Amino acid sequence: MCSTLIVFISLSFAVRYEIRKPQIKAKLLTMQSEFPRAANWLDQIPKSKWTRACDEGKQYGHMTINLVKCINSILKGARTLPITALVNETFNKINDSFVTKDMNMINTGHMYFEEVYVMMQENWHISTLHYVQMYWEIREFEVQEIANMWLGRRAMTCTIKLNEWWCGCGEFQTLRIPCSHAIATCTSCKLNYDDFVDPVYKLENIYKVYQH
Repeated sequence: MCSTLIVFISLSFAVRYEIRKPQIKAKLLTMQSEFPRAANWLDQIPKSKWTRACDEGKQYGHMTINLVKCINSILKGARTLPITALVNETFNKINDSFVTKDMNMINTGHMYFEEVYVMMQENWHISTLHYVQMYWEIREFEVQEIANMWLGRRAMTCTIKLNEWWCGCGEFQTLRIPCSHAIATCTSCKLNYDDFVDPVYKLENIYKVYQH
């Protein structure tokens, strides 16, 4: 019984974190065949509430609604302090993380916080191994990956709809950050792929939250 439960939980987590709808469908069919009662119970919950692929990018890839978890690691050393010292330390830590650090990045000309910048750089490097084909009639693009044995990447073809911020790989619409396929398409069309990063990631908008 315990091993069966572990398998079911493992499958449900795989569905939850998947960002491509076809893969979700395949995994749900597997669950339906192996755990029909549990799968029927899951079917009663809208997929937009518990899967990344079906939330239309509203959660930006996050799978928790507990905001405390986002700052747990920052306040790890302050948990045992007296209440007054704890409040002061909380203010100082948050100020350092969200204001001082972000202002330094703004002053050095960065548009987005560090994690987004790193992700964009990685996606840009990967995009140099893509071939883009355009379909003018339907305003869609087909991006063919070139297999790279050194990176362990297999060849894959994705459809891109730039106007809809959508890619067949699922990453573009889930994170609201251009995936490598979207960046390759923008480069091919001589577009600035920064224009396809959701404004929520901009340092100036993050700073506005804390400026008061």
